Amino acid sequence: MRPTAMPCENERRPDRFAATRSLFGEYMSIPFFSILCPSYNHSKYIGRLIDSALGQSYKDFELIIVDDCSTDETETVVRGYSESRINFYRNKRNYGINYNLQTAFEKSRGNYVIFIGSDDEFAPDYFSRLKEAIETTGKKIFYTDYLIIDENSKPWKKQPEYANKRFGGRVAALRYMFFSGNPFSSPGMAVERGLFESILPLAPLVVQHQDFYIHANLLFKAEYELLDFKGVHYRQFKGGNISRYSRVVDARMREENPFVWDVFLRQKDFSFLSEIFKKEIKSSFDVCFLALESDNAELQGWGYTKLLESCCDPKTYERLCEERDLSYKDFLGMAKGLKKYTNWHYLRNFLRNIKCFGLFN
Repeated sequence: MRPTAMPCENERRPDRFAATRSLFGEYMSIPFFSILCPSYNHSKYIGRLIDSALGQSYKDFELIIVDDCSTDETETVVRGYSESRINFYRNKRNYGINYNLQTAFEKSRGNYVIFIGSDDEFAPDYFSRLKEAIETTGKKIFYTDYLIIDENSKPWKKQPEYANKRFGGRVAALRYMFFSGNPFSSPGMAVERGLFESILPLAPLVVQHQDFYIHANLLFKAEYELLDFKGVHYRQFKGGNISRYSRVVDARMREENPFVWDVFLRQKDFSFLSEIFKKEIKSSFDVCFLALESDNAELQGWGYTKLLESCCDPKTYERLCEERDLSYKDFLGMAKGLKKYTNWHYLRNFLRNIKCFGLFN
């Protein structure tokens, strides 16, 4: 087969000539799936990812690989495949996963996009099972569980029963997200193209919660389906990626948490928020007070900070005091109840990650 054209540098801008080229047939065939694959220094594994995609029984897909200026042989490995469905782009410098994910989306054409890391692998027959679920349910967001594998693609002896928590739907999932954290994994997740486009742009410097932020935004727009199938082989090994839990990761997570909670604060459908929190929500202030009433030290601090920011405007402060029958002394007293983030919180989060993701093989 004719090798795919693979530009070495990725200029991040819309393709203004796509419509013109479609007249000549290049863009006439739209794949059902576009696999979005940010890549960095995974030359040892990316061939296994490509093989797992090409080996699927369902063939109507394209694979978009955006290499984040790798220093290894990633480009050489990918160029070794003479497969027209593989499209490779390389950044001039290292920009991070969100930048690469959005770039891959901008280069894609499929009806549904699938997220995957360049060191992970697809389980056999995943695409056909996902396609069947899309046609059966008509939903726009799909998650799949995963099998944890090591450097040699061997399954870990200890596996989590599920990679994703089970809920009755997006209402319960969003409530959990606000009070407890991210319940879903992004490897292998699929999203309808227009829905994903509606939450762009992605913030390039959000690292630990880049998928959490995506999940929260998507679930405020549409219901999801959780496939009872391990559709991805998720590679984990010591020093293997930036998501493995550590004090540095914990610090980044704490700094990025407000970025996710702000998603809830921006919502104006108060009837839906009332359904999520099982309590009448009349304004964004009510979300802040729910945060203050929680037992999460970081969430409390976020709620208090957001109230301070809102009350910088005298008219808003006046209205809040009137609505809540509050006085200046009430606000002064709120700070007394705020919890402090301690080493115990780090240990608790560390133990939660071990339980949820089986970080020790």
